[in-house]
Amino acid sequence: MKVLKRSLFLAVLFAAVLFSIQAYAQSEKPNSVKIHFEIADIPTIVENTVDIELCDESGIVSFGTVSHRLKRGETGFDVDFQLPYYPIGTEFRLNIGDGVKGAFYNDEFGSTHILKTKTERDENGNRKNVTEFSLELDCYWNKEAFIKIDGKDVYYNYIIKEDDVYVPREFIEALGIKFESHLDEEKPFVKLYSDGYHYAMLYPGDVYAVFGEDALNLAAPVPEIGGTVYYPLSKVAVYFACNYTLVADTEYVKEITLTSSVYCDKYIKESLINTKNISSKTEYMIWVSKKDFEVNIFTGSQDDWTLLHTFPCSIGAPSTPTIEGQFEYIQWQARWNYPGYYCGPILRFYRGYAFHSYLIRNNGTPYDGRLRMKISHGCVRMHPDDIGWMSDNIPLYTKVYITP
Repeated sequence: MKVLKRSLFLAVLFAAVLFSIQAYAQSEKPNSVKIHFEIADIPTIVENTVDIELCDESGIVSFGTVSHRLKRGETGFDVDFQLPYYPIGTEFRLNIGDGVKGAFYNDEFGSTHILKTKTERDENGNRKNVTEFSLELDCYWNKEAFIKIDGKDVYYNYIIKEDDVYVPREFIEALGIKFESHLDEEKPFVKLYSDGYHYAMLYPGDVYAVFGEDALNLAAPVPEIGGTVYYPLSKVAVYFACNYTLVADTEYVKEITLTSSVYCDKYIKESLINTKNISSKTEYMIWVSKKDFEVNIFTGSQDDWTLLHTFPCSIGAPSTPTIEGQFEYIQWQARWNYPGYYCGPILRFYRGYAFHSYLIRNNGTPYDGRLRMKISHGCVRMHPDDIGWMSDNIPLYTKVYITP
């Protein structure tokens, strides 16, 4: 019995010693490499994806790749590679992808660096393992761009290539230019167009482009970064008559002003309405174009109206036409009720003439939801969401201007 207890004790003791030795060995053998990348954001980063790969010293065995999306304004990021336990003194090869120019490490620049783990003493004389490294990335840079459309600042991502600003789809649409995407075609392309006569065809990754009847080569291929296609602003703006003006162009800054395209619906409507000397007692004005079956909402003041919304509508039937001229929104009502259906809200502007929803059954479904037709008794019928917006936002005594 004593022999059995002694054997059991020795077995437990041996296991404890073995565990301690293994734990000590593992504490001396780290299992990660941490890398900190610093970025000097001057003036701003081109938003790219960079691949960071860690290999053995020979570069044959890869321990993994981390993809990091560089963002505008970013000043740094960390990458942590988890590895099998390795002895201090092991060297690793770090490969940096082509999303950046390269990196600085120990005063050397390149896309490949050797990182050597080691042991050193800290300021207190204590030994520590060095398995963390810091590098400074040299990124592709943009100038800063300050851009205004119709006097208002616009904020979209952009890039600068061959000294031209390249902008995404949202910017093109903000100029009033329409957009068609055909990126799923055998040869992907996009079409920019307005008023039926002006159009441009551009091809991601290609310098070839078509502007109207002219085929030309751009200064640089149309870039596609992170799934977003960017378009040459100056060439698009000049072709679509957006009054492109380069106000300032320094080493770090471009300042640009534009207007909406003179061929776009917004510009045409604003140019027309601002020649009519129309005033309003509020900051809003409503223009109903009967020929277009549209309710146009403007904000601003006389001779300086800006188009805010365009809503489709139906107007009076030929036997009961919608009145024409200048009026004011004078009364609000929740609804007008009829047997089995209703319309509302009601924004009355002259006698029995009003803006209201199309006809709705009492259960909430459309009774007569037709728009862009001459069907009413003289009122202007609209989609419930659109008249709802007007009811919530347009104040009493707003000018109502109705044209043939």
